Amino acid sequence: MFRTDVIQKIIDKKKALRYLEIGVNNGDSFFPIEIAQKVGVDPSFAFSQERKLEWASKNPCDRTV
Repeated sequence: MFRTDVIQKIIDKKKALRYLEIGVNNGDSFFPIEIAQKVGVDPSFAFSQERKLEWASKNPCDRTV
């Protein structure tokens, strides 16, 4: 089981509405999370605008990225 699977199961079980990830880096665990509102904090994001747009098209929860 991947870290994102564990996070998503907790979100689903708790019926959480928001998710905060500190240390997003390249977004490998941030972008796959499906939740109404999520915020990523990182002093030096390592993903491109294209990657944000790619995930926004795959995951409707990422529309505001």
